[in-house]
Amino acid sequence: RPCLRLEELVVYRLNVMRFTKDKSSNLPNNLGGSFLGVTEKLHHFKDLGVNAILLEPVFPFDEQKGPYFPWHFFSPANQYGSPGDPVSCINTMKEMVKKLHNNGIEVLLEVDFTHAAEVGALRIIDNTSYCHVKTVDDTGSEHALNCNYPVVAQLILDCLRHWVIEFHIDGFCF
Repeated sequence: RPCLRLEELVVYRLNVMRFTKDKSSNLPNNLGGSFLGVTEKLHHFKDLGVNAILLEPVFPFDEQKGPYFPWHFFSPANQYGSPGDPVSCINTMKEMVKKLHNNGIEVLLEVDFTHAAEVGALRIIDNTSYCHVKTVDDTGSEHALNCNYPVVAQLILDCLRHWVIEFHIDGFCF
C-alpha cells in the first residue's frame, strides 16, 4: 500500500459507473461501468498527478434512490463486474485496488450508512433498535441508522474492517 500522509493526498473522486461509461472515457463497452474500466484509466490519473482515488459508494443499492441508499455493506454491487457473475465483481475490484496500489495510488471508499435504515433489511430485522424512525433529515428520509445502538456501531466497524482486510481499502469518507 502507498501509505501516503493525509496532507500529501491529491484525491480524485469518481462514480465508477459514470466515470467509465462516459463517452469521454474512450473505453470499450465491455469495460464501461466496471472496476476494470477504472484500471484502464490509470494513465489518466497519473497524468493528473492523482495519488488517491475516492470511490463513491459501491455497495449494492436501491436502483430508484441511488448509491446513497445501500441494501447491505459487505460486497460491491454486481453491476460493476461482469454481468451475471458476482464473484467476478469481487475479483475485479480487488484487482483494481492492487493495480492502483502498485502505481502509488491509494483507494478510498465513500460510505453512507445513514439511509440504510430506509431501504435495507435492518428495518425488517429490528426496526426499533437499528433505526431512528420519523427523523426527517435534509434528504427527506424518515429513517436513519441508530449508530448509538451497540450492535449498529459494531456492524459499522465490522463493515469497515471487512473492506480493509478483504479489499485493501486505504480509508473512508463518510
